[in-house]
This record gives sequence, C-alpha cells and structure tokens, in this order.
Amino acid sequence: GLDGPSAVIRLSGPIGIGKSALLFRALAECVRQKIPYRYLDPSARPVDGESVRTTFRELSAEAGARRRALFIDDIHFAREAERWLATHLHELSETTTIFIADRAAISLTWLGGGGIAPFELPLAPLGDAQVTELFDASAVSSETREMASLAAGNPRVPRRTLTSSLRAARSGD
Repeated sequence: GLDGPSAVIRLSGPIGIGKSALLFRALAECVRQKIPYRYLDPSARPVDGESVRTTFRELSAEAGARRRALFIDDIHFAREAERWLATHLHELSETTTIFIADRAAISLTWLGGGGIAPFELPLAPLGDAQVTELFDASAVSSETREMASLAAGNPRVPRRTLTSSLRAARSGD
C-alpha cells in the first residue's frame, strides 16, 4: 500500500437513525461515477480481519490506480474486523475511501491506526422542536402527531408519519 487511505468516514448513531441509508447514498454515487467499490455487511455474513484484507485486495486489483470505496455496514457485529482495519489503515491505498456505519461512537481501537483518524459523523434523532417544525411544514394532522408523540424518540416514526401524510395528501384522503 501507500501512505494510507484518503479518508475514513464513520457514521455512528442509534438503530434506525439512517446510517445504512447514508452508506447506500454514497454507494449509489460510486455506481453513478463508475468508482469500484465493495460492500460488507457483518449482520448478513461474518466479516473478520482476513475477509476485509481479501476484499481490499480484490478491490485493489479491480481498481488499479483509480479511486475506490469500501463500505462496511453494521461494523458493531464485527469488532475484530474493525480492530484489523484500524491497525492496518496505513497499509491501504491512498486512493481508498472507507465508509463505516456503527451504533457506537468511535472507540480507542482507532488510536493504533498509524496516525490516521477517521472522520466521525454522529447522527442523532431530531429534537421535539425540529419534529414539530417538520410536521407543521408537512401539514400532519393533530391525531397523527399525537400517535407520533407516543413513540418517545424512535427516529423512524417521524419519517413514517411524514410518508403516510404525504401519501394521503396525494391520494386525496
């Protein structure tokens, strides 16, 4: 490898906040720009340090000198792979951008990564005032707002509430 990856971007936050959705948006951009990529999901298939190394080698062979991206979703299911990645970052190509989704904030594991610190992007649920503003702008009914308030901070409820309200508005209900 060269001096290290061009970027490591870690998305962290609670379940359902949208980490995977953001990964998929970045992945779609890779497809659009014809950037070679690999996607690993430890919740669907076991991922360890060796599988990350193998995936990276395959990706490097495909990409050559071009920019590439490695996506690891739900890395909280693969802490051993995370330790390997943090330890070996300095060995990976500088044309690689690594995207990671994790439920936990960055850990001390990353301090051993050869001086390469990931960019941490913590995601948090909307506050009550923000949800109210969003519902006001979308003309969500008072009955629907009351049901949403019972969700006690579940980040999926405002999205589903808005989606349902918009569908109803389009269909004339």
